[in-house]
Amino acid sequence: MFGGADLATDLWYAGVWVSNVDFGDSADLEYDLYAGFTPTVGAVSLDLGLLYYGYTDAPSGADYDYVELQAAASVPAGPATLGAAVFYSPDSYGGGDHSLYYEVNG
Repeated sequence: MFGGADLATDLWYAGVWVSNVDFGDSADLEYDLYAGFTPTVGAVSLDLGLLYYGYTDAPSGADYDYVELQAAASVPAGPATLGAAVFYSPDSYGGGDHSLYYEVNG
């Protein structure tokens, strides 16, 4: 079971997404809270966001909850759009060290 809701304006967005989880322990629900800013600079569309991943009823010491920062940019390229994004978390899922990942898309 899952569901979500979003609110958006021309420059800002915020939302929540919720889903059941089964990690084989007492954690039973994931909820994601997110917000961002989406300005355009010339031809470049930006998306600067903050995401929080939370888990209810997680076992003590599991350290599942974490925060992630997002920076993304895209540009029109003829009939397509080209983009890239970087995601960073100072304290990853399960108590892991920081994490950094990126994507390139079209």
